[in-house]
Amino acid sequence: MLQLDRVRASVLFASFLVACATEPPASALATNGITSIPESAVKHQGQTGNCWIYSTLAWVESIAANPVSGETKNLSVAYVNYWRWYDQITDGSQTVSYGGWWGEAVELLARYGVASMGTFVNGDEAVVSVQAQNVLNEALSNGELSTAEARNDRAKVIAVLNRAWGVLPSVADGMAKTFGADGLSTFDIDPSKASFRSTKFSITSPRDVRVRLAYKDATQSATGSLATAIGTRKAGHDANLREGVFAWSAVDVDPTTMDATARRAFLRRLQIALHDGVPLPIVWTVVLSNWQGARNAFAGVIDPNLTYSAYGGLHMTLLDDYEATNVPGFGTLRAGEPATHQQQIAALDDATTVTMLRVKNSWGTALASIAPGKTPKLFASPTEAGYYDLGTDYLFSSTNAAYSDASGFVSTHRFSGLVQVVLPATY
Repeated sequence: MLQLDRVRASVLFASFLVACATEPPASALATNGITSIPESAVKHQGQTGNCWIYSTLAWVESIAANPVSGETKNLSVAYVNYWRWYDQITDGSQTVSYGGWWGEAVELLARYGVASMGTFVNGDEAVVSVQAQNVLNEALSNGELSTAEARNDRAKVIAVLNRAWGVLPSVADGMAKTFGADGLSTFDIDPSKASFRSTKFSITSPRDVRVRLAYKDATQSATGSLATAIGTRKAGHDANLREGVFAWSAVDVDPTTMDATARRAFLRRLQIALHDGVPLPIVWTVVLSNWQGARNAFAGVIDPNLTYSAYGGLHMTLLDDYEATNVPGFGTLRAGEPATHQQQIAALDDATTVTMLRVKNSWGTALASIAPGKTPKLFASPTEAGYYDLGTDYLFSSTNAAYSDASGFVSTHRFSGLVQVVLPATY
């Protein structure tokens, strides 16, 4: 299974990511473009490879936004990361690593629920994560988790995880009361299990997180639980494919198999979902040579003779807007500018050209130029901060990149711009 945000990609991006500026309040970051999708504040994944967790939680924060005020939750990435590494260790891994998929993230949410940012660990979660990884890998290499017997002792694993993450005793006690000392009494196994509440730390069951459910052509909006939106893993498939009337699933995309008609039909599916206020997690390939810093975009056809050094790895973000030209009767509809219902309907016409998709990223709200020595670019407004544009010419192109490993063996790796989109069942 491919992994998102390989460590190599994290190192590459560390060279041009700068420390986050103070984030504006969530309400200031909600977008009002062609689509109107509530968004929470942009976060910064730092040198972790946790984009798949950041974007999945951004999805939850968006669909769980207060329908009246637009207020959004601020959920802890570290809390999900903690349980992911618990799984890795108890499954026998001798290292903890980053990278994963949307399906893996929602499986963790189904089992362990969510916690609020700032309550699970102290400090910058991305920084604490890197520190915890170092401590855990040392314990797995030649410390108290270095034997299979120790890794099979789930209570011991949790004790080491708590120390590595700097989990406060009150927080550790709350998790033990909720999931047991071994972490096995999870929300998905016990339907009667209640959320944990205390004055400083809470764990919310996915059954208690109220979200807006997505159903195509519905005459009115419906609300339900996050558990309903997650659904259940489809038998015989990986966790990306889910079952349930309102369940979301990840759809693999291979642009090389699409002609112009199929590409337009696929983009129309995304447009319809976005018009309905549905944010979409998407996986795409980072190609460093296609970065256009002045536009804050990845655009242009990927070089078919690209060298592997330009390959930055797979990345997951949250799609919430788009831009289109040749809209019958209206011309160009720009991302970030409100569109009427009539304009949205016209934008679905076959004649329309969707030129780019706008995504909420997890690289913070300030970006330094790739070119060494250049002045970092600061975003012009809160609504632009942390959002990136992905040209459809970029997303629907592909290449075979030559790769030479340390031994000198040369191979090719075929990849496309767009890799995967997460959609509700009826879209």
